[in-house]
Amino acid sequence: MDGLPAMSPRVLIRIGSTLALGALLLLTGACAGEMSAGGADEPPPRGVEVFRGEGFSFWRPAEWAITKEPDAVGGQRVFAEGRPGQGGLPPQVGIGYGPRENTFEDVLRAHKDDSATRYANYRVRGEEDLEIEGSERARRIEATYDLALPGREMTTIRAVDVLVLTRDGRQMDFFVQAPESDFDAARLGDLGRSLRLG
Repeated sequence: MDGLPAMSPRVLIRIGSTLALGALLLLTGACAGEMSAGGADEPPPRGVEVFRGEGFSFWRPAEWAITKEPDAVGGQRVFAEGRPGQGGLPPQVGIGYGPRENTFEDVLRAHKDDSATRYANYRVRGEEDLEIEGSERARRIEATYDLALPGREMTTIRAVDVLVLTRDGRQMDFFVQAPESDFDAARLGDLGRSLRLG
């Protein structure tokens, strides 16, 4: 997995630790109504494919390779990443999921506390509740943090997570992230609104 050394640890640490705490997420949405990239059955744009997992689906650019890995505490993680851009790290879209173990409030608190501890200058830029078909609760959190890369200046990462408890008893973390300078060019806003359950 070329290009992963700096960002993948964040992804894997976040998903693994959050699952271990029984806290997890999904991904970005529109205003506190539906989470949608368009119509519910709208096909993805040219060059983008639908990845279908265990009870969920999301969009990813066709050239982005999918990585699937078990989590050490019984969960699963799936993510795709593109080529590094101006910020020197690959854009990513992915999801971590496992059995429900805590209340939604515990999920939110663990996510924020863990992120603030692990990532330099972690700042929540906005958050809102979402209504996602098949979910019991869902909340979108947009944040930035700083990451030091070998031989480069500090890079600001923009990350969007949607924390979700599903009606069938699972916890999820659906996320998109990239250096802030590459976030829009990688179309992560569209990818982040593509999550579906079922």
